[in-house]
Amino acid sequence: MAKGTTRKPGSPRLLDLPNEILSRIHLYSQSSALPLTCRRLWALTTPTLHRAHFLRLGHSHLHISLRRAIRRRICTPVVLARMDRLEDATRPRASPNASASPRPSRPISLKGLRVPRHYLERPGTPEEERVQLQSLKDLLDRGVDPCNPSHLPLTRAVRSDWYDLTALLLHYGASARDIDIRPAIIRGQIPIIRLLMDAGARIDGECMDVAVGAKQWTLVKLFIQAGVVPTLKTLEEM
Repeated sequence: MAKGTTRKPGSPRLLDLPNEILSRIHLYSQSSALPLTCRRLWALTTPTLHRAHFLRLGHSHLHISLRRAIRRRICTPVVLARMDRLEDATRPRASPNASASPRPSRPISLKGLRVPRHYLERPGTPEEERVQLQSLKDLLDRGVDPCNPSHLPLTRAVRSDWYDLTALLLHYGASARDIDIRPAIIRGQIPIIRLLMDAGARIDGECMDVAVGAKQWTLVKLFIQAGVVPTLKTLEEM
């Protein structure tokens, strides 16, 4: 309502509208804030099908709408599966009789899209962590790039000493050779470093020097066992 104006007695309010119209207003407004204004709007916008429509309408081009969709926390595996069905319904059928028997929905490809940053924030409870990792796995199965952007996902996982996330990203192709593991050496993140070494992380004399300087003797021994030759300076400090 414009500043300085008043609503006429008896004039309709937004919440006087039928639920169907309210739902459409939310879909086409693409407003994340609208459902937060009252419980009725929240209840209207939380069903899986509504959320799938909302995310798909983010842009007319499917790839752009998906790139935007996975950044939102409401884009769960269940919602993505419903988006699969919505998109599948728009594809032409092979024959007029194809509709007689239902066909499985083809998963929407997310190939090349970057890992949403909220998946790199460690949740507060083990159950929340399990759910978040499973959701990320669904995105990776659909083609999200575990190295995008600029190896940030693996770097963040190692920095937070999040073993399960590190293992998941490595399993889907994140490169252990392209991140700086020296901070992990200084902090003595032994399980993480073992995981990175198994995945091909580069361990050299500089890594050995860092381990010695940080007095991480378990890592020093591990690096020697891996074939790293200590420098004379390193031997003097040991």
